[in-house]
Amino acid sequence: MSDMSRNQLQTETNYTSLARQVAYTAIISLAFGLLSSSIIDAFLKKWSGTAFNAEIPYSFEKTLAYEVPRPYAYRVLFPWMVNTTAEFLPSNFVLSPPPEMLRRGVEYYIGEQEAKKLPVVLQLKFVIAALWMFVFLFGALWLYRTIAIRALHIDRANADLATLLFGLFLPLSFRGGGGFIYDFSELFFSAAYVSALVSGQYFWSATILFGAIVNKESNLLLLLYLIAHLLTNGRSVKNGWYRFLGHSISAAIPYLLIKLAMADKPGGTVEFNLLWNIDYWTKASSFVGFMTTNLQLVLFPKPTNIAFLVVFAWFIAHHWSRKPPFVRATLVSTGLVSVVLLAIFCWHDEIRNLSLAFPAIFLAITHSFLESYRSEQNLNGQVTSPPKAVV
Repeated sequence: MSDMSRNQLQTETNYTSLARQVAYTAIISLAFGLLSSSIIDAFLKKWSGTAFNAEIPYSFEKTLAYEVPRPYAYRVLFPWMVNTTAEFLPSNFVLSPPPEMLRRGVEYYIGEQEAKKLPVVLQLKFVIAALWMFVFLFGALWLYRTIAIRALHIDRANADLATLLFGLFLPLSFRGGGGFIYDFSELFFSAAYVSALVSGQYFWSATILFGAIVNKESNLLLLLYLIAHLLTNGRSVKNGWYRFLGHSISAAIPYLLIKLAMADKPGGTVEFNLLWNIDYWTKASSFVGFMTTNLQLVLFPKPTNIAFLVVFAWFIAHHWSRKPPFVRATLVSTGLVSVVLLAIFCWHDEIRNLSLAFPAIFLAITHSFLESYRSEQNLNGQVTSPPKAVV
C-alpha cells in the first residue's frame, strides 16, 4: 500500500471516529437534557406551591430582593444571576414578555388566575430561574459522568448509565415544598469541585470552591472531599498542606465577606430544629412514607421509607473493601456530617440537605452496581477485568 493510500485511509478513519464521537455526544446530551427537563419539572411542581406565598420568609420574590432572613440571606449567587439576566434583557421584553412564555412558566404551575396576581417582571424572573436551574442540572449530570470516569476508572457507557440512574432517583430528594432555588446550582458546584479534585486540577477546584460558597455558605464543608483526596492519593504530604491552605483561603474569603455583609439581617447562622426532629424521627410513621414525583397518581417510597433504606444501605456497603479509598473516605466523612446536620438543623426528612454527600453516594452505589454485574458475569463464566477509563 502506498503512502498516499495509507494517509487517505488514516484520514477516513479519523473522520469516522470523529463522527462517532459527535453522534455519541449528541445522543447522551439529548438524554441528559430530557432527564434534566423532567427533574426540573418535578421540582417546580412542588416548589411553585409555596414559592409565591408572601407569608413565607424565603419566598421567591423576597429571595430575589435579598429580603430573606439568615441563613437564606447568605445564598446570594443564584438570585444575583436571575436578577442580572433580567437586567440584560431589552426593557420592552421585560415589561411585556411573550404571552406563550408566561403561559409555559408561572401559569402552568400555579394556574392562570393566581399568575395574574403577580407582576409580569416576577413571572419573567421565574422563567429565567427555571432555565438557569436546567442549565445547572444539565451541567451537573455531565460532571457526575466525569467523576465516575476519573474516580472509578470506568468506561463511558458505564458512567453514562450511572449518571442517568442518579438523575432518575434525584426527584425522591424533593419534599412537599420542593426545596430552594439554589439547589441545582449547589449540585453543579459540588460536582464541579469533586470533578476538579479527582482530575488533579487544584487551581480550578479552589476557584470552584469560591463560587460554591457564594452560592451557599455551607458548601464550606466541601473541604471534606479535599481532605479525603489528599489523604488517599499517596502524594507528598507537604504539597497536600499547601493545597489545603490554598483551598481554605479560597473558602474563607467569600464565607467571611458574606457573613459580614448580611450581619444585619434577622435570623441566625443556622436554624435549630433538633427538638422537632426528635419528635419526627421517633414516630414509626416516619419510616413508612410515600411520595409522588411527576405523575401524581403513582406513589414511590420516600428515601426514609424502611424498605428504601434497607436497599440503599446494602448498595452503599456492598463490596466495601473493594471500593477505592477516596470513595470510602468521602462517604464516611460527608455521610456522618450530613446525618448530623439533618438531625439538628434541617426540617424532618429534608433529604436534599444530604446533597453534600451526593457525589460520594453516587460513587459508592455506582461501584456496587458494577461489582454486582461483574460478579454475575463471572458466575456465568464470562470472566471480565475492570474496564479502562475512556474520556
